[in-house]
Amino acid sequence: MSDSDTDHRLDDIAVRDTRISDAIDEPMRAMVLDILSEEALTATEVHERLDDRGIDRTENTVRHHINELRDAGLVDVVRFEEGRGGTTKYYNDDG
Repeated sequence: MSDSDTDHRLDDIAVRDTRISDAIDEPMRAMVLDILSEEALTATEVHERLDDRGIDRTENTVRHHINELRDAGLVDVVRFEEGRGGTTKYYNDDG
């Protein structure tokens, strides 16, 4: 492996680590990640769990945080369910 290849790999790791640290630096995302570490849930279910903890956010805000965690590689879509209202996604942490 050349020095150039090594440099590119290190750059990739640095970018990925920055995305991860940025994603979990937000307290709401850390809570979402904690909730998703327990079981696969929909955004609606995550919203309900946060509400149970006294966290008042809109479902769209919760969905945004889930997507940020997904973009950072910390959360995956693990299941799709088709229904009358469209496709429901179930998320789980990547651990």
